[in-house]
Amino acid sequence: MKALNILAALLVLATAPALAQDEYFWTVAANPNGEAVAAWSDNDNYDVRAATYNGGTWSSYEIIANSANTFPHPICLAIDNAGNIVLIW
Repeated sequence: MKALNILAALLVLATAPALAQDEYFWTVAANPNGEAVAAWSDNDNYDVRAATYNGGTWSSYEIIANSANTFPHPICLAIDNAGNIVLIW
């Protein structure tokens, strides 16, 4: 059931109106507790952005870093059972 909830939440995030067409290199990670994190890069500002999923709701995205004219990719992402997130690019 948790996997289905995460999949449904990912579909909501992927179709959210706040997402623009210039966001690339999406990656998603989830743990067995139903927590997830999604990260991507924004082509306009070269930002690395991320949002988390916990309890049925996606957070607003946060700008993790601005790569200043260097397109940040690939983005690698992990989340452990305690909800700790590692994001590298």
